[in-house]
Parts: sequence; structure tokens; C-alpha cells
Amino acid sequence: MPSNCVVDTRGHRTHKRFAKVYFSCAERGEHCLYNHTYLKMKTRCPRLWIHMMFLTLQARSEKPLTQEDQQVLALKSTWDSVKNDGKSFVALITSAFPSIKIRTANPSNYPGYISQAQQ
Repeated sequence: MPSNCVVDTRGHRTHKRFAKVYFSCAERGEHCLYNHTYLKMKTRCPRLWIHMMFLTLQARSEKPLTQEDQQVLALKSTWDSVKNDGKSFVALITSAFPSIKIRTANPSNYPGYISQAQQ
């Protein structure tokens, strides 16, 4: 699961924004390739990652999350910086996961991660 998701707006005009997703090694041991740094991945699907990160927060929480929780506010801030087609953060986190668009997408649109995940 990503440790962080940052929207990269430099050099992009209005809607073609990328997100940089940062992964860290959960074990942080001597066998971890990213023991002191993060694995960075650029994605054109920040919606997918933000939604997944919210669901992970929700699953790990012992109590229901609120919109005032710091981690939820951080994800909302990231979502607000994405051109989100007018969809609110609440609409995002209460929608089906993954979205129909992602489920029916051509896997070649998402090189790298999906091919790694399917192995």
C-alpha cells in the first residue's frame, strides 16, 4: 500500500495531472531494496490510489473514520488538488471500488504496476 500520494502539477495545464505514489518497505529490514528511500511511481490514476489509500485507512482503523481525521484530511487535500471532474471527496470514497472505468480499462493503459501485481 502506498505510503504517500502527491499530485504533480508542474508543467501540466489543466487536466493532465499526474500523481506520484510512494511505496515503502513494510519490514524495513536488511533485505528491503527501499530500506531508506521510497519506491516512486508516476500514475495518471490518482483517483484509484487515493480511494485505495482511504479504504486501507478504514480497514486499519479500530473506529469509524470521520472527515476530521488528519489522514482523511490529507487524502481530501490531495483529491482537491486533482482535476476531479466535479466529483467530491465524499462521492469518491463512497463509490464502488475499483470504478467501472478502471475495471473495464485496457491493462496496457496501466503498465508496470498491474503487470507486476498479476504475477
